[in-house]
This record gives sequence, structure tokens and C-alpha cells, in this order.
Amino acid sequence: WWHVTFDSQGTTGPDPGISATYPILKWGSGGLCQDPFVREVQRDLGIRETGVFRRGTARAVHRFQRAHNLKIGPVSKKTWRALRKAAGTGNPRLPTEHDLGAADHPLGGE
Repeated sequence: WWHVTFDSQGTTGPDPGISATYPILKWGSGGLCQDPFVREVQRDLGIRETGVFRRGTARAVHRFQRAHNLKIGPVSKKTWRALRKAAGTGNPRLPTEHDLGAADHPLGGE
């Protein structure tokens, strides 16, 4: 749903995968679509929110992963869950079909 993203310089960021709840973030992530997720990670880690995943963010993520016995690397589902739990924010719940009203249904209530 957002495999091709561009940052303010017009360059392509890394592919975040298909999950809107647990996007894969790594060096170079940021730009228009990924910025809010990078900022969430930075906020939860207590570092400056730049919206761009660079050296400082990578160091903080790797420190967090080591401290929580997680695999060192990109921010993936396990790291997201641990970060959100540590920050007390919880994981967002995506809407289900039950949550959608007839007007919002992909078939238009047919």
C-alpha cells in the first residue's frame, strides 16, 4: 500500500513491507509516508524526532533491541510491540469488517 515513497529530496526510501501497523523501518526510512512512523519510534525511544531514520535512530533502536533481547536490525513487528509496550502506548487496532458501516463497506452496502 505504500511500497514506493519519496522523501523531500525526491529519492526513494526503503520498502516498509505491507503492514500499516508494523512497518519495517531501517536506515533511510522517512519521507512523506514513513515520517509519522519514524517519529513514533524516535518519540518512544526518547530521542529527537526528525522523521528520518539515520545514525542516531539506528543506535537508539539497537540499544533498545539489545536491552530487550531482540534481534538487532530493522524495526520489525517484535521491536514495534516491545517499543509500544515500553512506552505504554499499546498497539493500534486496525478496523475490522464489523467496524465498517454500510457506506464505508468496499461494496458500498450492496
